[in-house]
Amino acid sequence: MTTPTIDGIRHLRAAGIFSDIPVGQFPHKFNRYNLIYGFNGCGKTTLSRLLESISESGLSPNLAEEVEFSFSLSDGSSPSGAAPASSITRYLAVFNEDFVERSLTWKEGAARPIVYIGEDQAALAKSLTEAESKAETATQDQLLKSSEWSSAEKALDTIRRDVGRLIAEQLNLGRKYNATNVKADYESGQFTPEDKISDDERKRLKEILNRSELPHKLPLFEETIESSVIMSAVKAALAMQVSDVTIESLRRRKDALGWVDQGLQLHREETECLFCGNDLEQQRVEALRDALAAGFEKLTSEIDSTTSRVEAQIRAWSALTDKLRMLPEALPAHRGKLSTQLASTIHALDLKKAVATKWLEQLNHKRANPDAAMSATPFPEDASDDKINLQIENLHSVIDDNNTAIDNFANEQEQARIKLKNHYLADEQSAYRAALRLEEAARNDFEKSNQTLNAIRREIVQIRQQIRAHGPAAAELNKLLASYLGHNQITLAAVDDGYRICRNGSESLKPLSEGEKTAVAFCYFITALTAEGRKVSDLVVVLDDPISSLDTRAMTHVVSMIKRTCEKCTQLFVLTHNLDFMREMKKWLGRRATEDLSEFLFIETGLNTDGKRYSNIVKMPKLIREYESEYHYLYSLVKALADDPNGFERFAYLMPNAIRKVLDIFLAFKIPGGMGLGSKVEKLLVDNSSLDAAQVKAMEQLAHLESHSESIGDVITFSAYTLEQVADAARCLMNIIATVDPSHGKAMDRLCRA
Repeated sequence: MTTPTIDGIRHLRAAGIFSDIPVGQFPHKFNRYNLIYGFNGCGKTTLSRLLESISESGLSPNLAEEVEFSFSLSDGSSPSGAAPASSITRYLAVFNEDFVERSLTWKEGAARPIVYIGEDQAALAKSLTEAESKAETATQDQLLKSSEWSSAEKALDTIRRDVGRLIAEQLNLGRKYNATNVKADYESGQFTPEDKISDDERKRLKEILNRSELPHKLPLFEETIESSVIMSAVKAALAMQVSDVTIESLRRRKDALGWVDQGLQLHREETECLFCGNDLEQQRVEALRDALAAGFEKLTSEIDSTTSRVEAQIRAWSALTDKLRMLPEALPAHRGKLSTQLASTIHALDLKKAVATKWLEQLNHKRANPDAAMSATPFPEDASDDKINLQIENLHSVIDDNNTAIDNFANEQEQARIKLKNHYLADEQSAYRAALRLEEAARNDFEKSNQTLNAIRREIVQIRQQIRAHGPAAAELNKLLASYLGHNQITLAAVDDGYRICRNGSESLKPLSEGEKTAVAFCYFITALTAEGRKVSDLVVVLDDPISSLDTRAMTHVVSMIKRTCEKCTQLFVLTHNLDFMREMKKWLGRRATEDLSEFLFIETGLNTDGKRYSNIVKMPKLIREYESEYHYLYSLVKALADDPNGFERFAYLMPNAIRKVLDIFLAFKIPGGMGLGSKVEKLLVDNSSLDAAQVKAMEQLAHLESHSESIGDVITFSAYTLEQVADAARCLMNIIATVDPSHGKAMDRLCRA
């Protein structure tokens, strides 16, 4: 199986100085050969630790606890801090300060063993190769099963979230019901088709849930309909007749009795007839009074009394009808019954009122025809007292049920919520169970593949434990070390638990120099690349600044070792802040860039608005990539600050060193010789009287006091000067170059704009 390569950073959060990178937003793709240059403190070691965390070394203890990251591999996998194991794990080799600290103990002069396979272990080596081949196959199978399980889990989680969201929305539960509740409900219960309810029932139950306030209770009515008494009164009034009239003329016209009675009342104090003007004899008046006293007055009085009673009864029934029509709305569960009972009761009362209204008409007719016998209009069957009282009783029953439900409304809401929830759970149960079965099957498949892989890995560990021939590795390591140092005074001797560092054949009591430590550490790493039967061509190699504390000859040898050893590796990452080393790597990898095999990157650092430093990985600036000297790039930094201090504020802390380096290099050509910088500045002012001596001296002082290192890449502290003071120094330097060598200044300005 071909070792996968690292395509890029999939996501990054809380990784020290690095800015966060959301998933899928890393703007670059790593190539086969990757040169990453950055100033000291920009995060190169952090990047190497992130890469090392997906190797066999595991998650680096030197990363922040809250860090989150993952890488994108060419085989589609995404190893991360949470799940580092992948198909690249065994084949990722990282050289950084953590590797050195883990492998070598300088104080004790010791080193961990390198498991190097000798000729007498050919059978074990073959078994190891076969086991590793099986492990690769098993790893791919595990990755596949892991992916399938992950997909099945996501599908199941999606159903849980969707069902949880649906139920929460329908039941007004907000965040109180979610995917976790769905899982618990399905695990604790089995839902049947009987749990499903109709659309109308769902609507009714939702009305119950949506009622935020309880309705008022419905009032009960004390009225009982008793119409037999008044009906008897009406019948009696209509049946009454006036006794025989003694006056012949009234006997012939009994229909005039009412008129005569009314006239008699008007003529009680009169002596002549108001109608005809004739004398009204007292004897005649007395005769009329005697004729009417036989029962007419009693009749009219009874009709008037009965009419008033009927009118009062109509008003009472109308008031009751109005009360019924004005009843508040009942709860949804009782609304239908209440409406039916109200309609029946009101209809019966309306029939009662219609009959009573007819009685009034009959009584008026009786008053006009007092001697006419009449029958009272009866109530229809639907308006009988028994029927209407039964309807009122039924109405009271519905009102009682409604009011009891209001008293128990909280419980009714809970029951409505349970019924609705069970409905939706029953409706989605089939899809949920299917997704659950798929997830369980995928998990079982993954666990089996994981058990198989772990068994193979245990077998590999056992074989490696049998291969303890680290002696041959010492011979290879010492050979590299002698070539590196140019002598064989420093060697490593094999012992049972690893190696001892020796000087002139004996365990060294004299501490190694920094250069010797670097030599031992790097040669140890190069030797370890081919330990345990590995091939360099299968490896992804990461080198984090392998040339610290080295002179030019040693650095050249390291470059040669890297070229010779890593030429054929699957993928190479070289991280450095050393400009000279970067140039050597750039020369070597330059021709591979034309073959689209190399990527040149730069870790750009700056200051956030809150004053904290940050780093981003960007394409290597053209003025670093295309020129041997750092002069061109540093000139561009100084010019950018001079042109726009506010726009370049985030890089201001680098500028004192950049100003010092640009001034040094420029004056080295314009004023050659062994003078120091101060003497050269004095001569510069003598030769160019147009320059402002005070400004030049201030610029020189800033560069002298604030430039902390010979290399701009070593700047890790902040300037005590203000941004405007540093910008003034940058403008002063640009003015010096434009004054002393205008052609050079214009040419450099064109390069900066290109």
